[in-house]
Amino acid sequence: MDIKEAFVEILENGDKEKFVSLLKSLTPVEKKSLTSIIKKIQRDYRNYFRGNRGDPSSNITKKLIDSDSSREVLEVTSFICSKSYEEFRRLDTIPSLELLEETVLSWYQPVWLNRYFLEIADFYFDYQKMLAYREKGWLSPTKQFIADKAAYGLLESKEKLDEHIWYLFEHYTTIANDERWIHRFKQLIKEGDISRYRVLKECLLTANRGFNKPFTGWFFTLLASLEPSDEELLSLQNELIQVLDAPHSRPVADALKYIRRIMSHRDFLLSAFIDKFPILIVSPTKGIVTATLTMIDTVMKNEPKYRERLAVLVADALICKDEKIQTKAVKILQKYLGTDSPESYALIEPYKEMLFHRVQEMIPSLETDTSVVKNFESDASYICSPLEFHTDIDTLTYFYTQFFYDKKSLTTFDDFFRHFIALHQAIDEKTIGKCKLLFEQLLKQHEYTGTLIELSQSTLLNYLLYRLKAYGYHDYIETLIADGRLQPWQYELSLSTIVQEKSPFYFYFILQPLQYALEQLKTPETPVLLCGATYRPTYIASEVYEKRLVSIKEQGVNVPSEVYEIASAKCCPKREDQKISVVWEVVREVYQKSSQGSTEIEITLLKLDYDKSLDRYHYFRGYLSYRETRDILLWMPNRIDILLLSLIQQVMRCSTYAHQLLYESKHQTYTSKTGNVEMIQAAIDVLSLINIDSESETTHLFLSAALVYENQTIRAAAVELWHKTTINRNMNHQLLGEILGKLEHNEYAPLKRFSDLIVSNMLNLSSLHNEGLHTLLSAMITQMNDEPIKGTKKLLEIYLEVLALTGLSVPKETRRKLEVWAEVKSLKGVLKKLLA
Repeated sequence: MDIKEAFVEILENGDKEKFVSLLKSLTPVEKKSLTSIIKKIQRDYRNYFRGNRGDPSSNITKKLIDSDSSREVLEVTSFICSKSYEEFRRLDTIPSLELLEETVLSWYQPVWLNRYFLEIADFYFDYQKMLAYREKGWLSPTKQFIADKAAYGLLESKEKLDEHIWYLFEHYTTIANDERWIHRFKQLIKEGDISRYRVLKECLLTANRGFNKPFTGWFFTLLASLEPSDEELLSLQNELIQVLDAPHSRPVADALKYIRRIMSHRDFLLSAFIDKFPILIVSPTKGIVTATLTMIDTVMKNEPKYRERLAVLVADALICKDEKIQTKAVKILQKYLGTDSPESYALIEPYKEMLFHRVQEMIPSLETDTSVVKNFESDASYICSPLEFHTDIDTLTYFYTQFFYDKKSLTTFDDFFRHFIALHQAIDEKTIGKCKLLFEQLLKQHEYTGTLIELSQSTLLNYLLYRLKAYGYHDYIETLIADGRLQPWQYELSLSTIVQEKSPFYFYFILQPLQYALEQLKTPETPVLLCGATYRPTYIASEVYEKRLVSIKEQGVNVPSEVYEIASAKCCPKREDQKISVVWEVVREVYQKSSQGSTEIEITLLKLDYDKSLDRYHYFRGYLSYRETRDILLWMPNRIDILLLSLIQQVMRCSTYAHQLLYESKHQTYTSKTGNVEMIQAAIDVLSLINIDSESETTHLFLSAALVYENQTIRAAAVELWHKTTINRNMNHQLLGEILGKLEHNEYAPLKRFSDLIVSNMLNLSSLHNEGLHTLLSAMITQMNDEPIKGTKKLLEIYLEVLALTGLSVPKETRRKLEVWAEVKSLKGVLKKLLA
């Protein structure tokens, strides 16, 4: 009987004793022959289960299905006969530790045994088994492996405690999910098994070990539970100061709290701490900035020699869009440099455009001149400065690098879009090498996230790949495909398929012009980029638009109707509302073709992504970043209403999160407790850049909801927008007041929230603002309930103050509402004055 027949017989009988004797006597040639049998058996076994092909095709497969012992014989034979770890993986068998220990480990350990234990069989190990196998020399565990097992084993055991417990501070484990561990650390410290000082130190060091926010936060919860003394904190001050470089806010905030307790001690490393102030003062976390200002105030008070240096850092806090922080910073500067000293003014002046108006009032030389505001005449056409346009390859590659990797970049998707043709024209045999460098950088950092930035990055990456292929870089591309850095299908891309069809559907109206631009690159004529902006933020000068349309007409280029519509939505109207005859003539021709002879110009984008079943538009679904939201809204600045409506429906449906809806719909969707503050902030910032339509109900609905929104930062930003548009004469206070009144009629938000906002941010900014506030409150009161809601008295007191400031009277419609309220006992006093 040869070896194959002997093996098959043992396999069918499941005889382990004969099986072990057979394995010990195997030669390398016999092992190789058994490997081929195992592959065939495994293939038949998998086909039966995966293909569900009825009865097993062989007696061996039946045995493997019905007999555990037969299966174990096959697993151990695979283990013995495999020359390498890769070959063992291909045989697709995983014997248990108990089986290996019983049959072969005492006399055979392959060279790849440790890799098998660490990569496949790790779930078979507990802490004690890991220690036993290491003692026998069968396992050489990594620190991560030890930490994983210690996270469970050291809850009960103290074996190797002083060595292994510190690995828990260096590697991800499950301890943050096990509430027993904090008690366990306290117990081990109390019993003297581990050093309390080292536990405190290791907790601090986790802040900069690359852990995520929850895992890092757990260690600082442990630190807080141990209640370190001032003496311990002084001995750990180097580690505390290092924590201030941490990427997460919780460790930094806790470290500042501990430092504050010891910073007045004579042994404190004050100079090293001061070196961290520049990072802390510009932190995105407002609590950290506030705490830093408080500590700077203390240092400036106790150490006058640092005042000049620290005053500059205090001024840097003025960049923060928070009135309380700005107020605190100005007070500190005035406290140590003088209320209106030249030194104080010199530090504040660069930030004056960023200051809230109540902060400006604290500085006499920056106070607003109400007479100037009163007589201010705004430019109705509102055209900003011309946009830069790059044409040489060095500037273009630098621009695209900044566009993708500078998180604070002010460039928009429009900038990416309008430079595409320039990049195409700049690439030749001499410059393709520089494009290869840009391609490698994009490829190195590219991740498929489904965002607008990633869509832009994928498009440029695919385009550069297309050009590299055209210039003969075939071997280079094949190498990237072989290494798995590129997919084979990318090699076949053409200009028509560079923009992927599976891109997120809510970017459709951005993809259309981009796809059209790529199609134009095929033609010998100079491409006409119809949608590319010429003025900030994303406007097209009307005369430029006319020239583009004439060029398109002369070339006979077929332009999608959506592209025409987007371009017209970016076009700046001429002064005095002069008509752009060429524009509307061409656009009308397009719509006549698409609507079978109709002369009416339909707004197709209104229907682009409208879901009748949900009664909603879907330009914004789920979470979008600040930058994505900003870029989408700026894509059509003159037709922003439909985009704002989608944003309102997505993230501003509820304000108090108690079923108060901004609009009615057949289906309601979940709104998170905090709302999407980032998206709303982006919308407010966009509205401050463009020319707001004073008749737009959607824009005023958005601003109304923002003024009473749950988040305080959003309310403050909305007030700043109201202030600016009031000065520019673009704010329709009547419409804004009517919408606010309707929202409060349905108790969309607490009335006190809006009343407090008026007092703190809107009242008595200037005579112009007071007049606008009079119109707003008059219209708002008219639309409110006949039965006063909670907070009405405070609102009426504010209205009385506005009447006194402006010298204006109560309008008839508002007076009628006040007369309805006159019988309410709690309002009689203030109403008597209003109706006098």
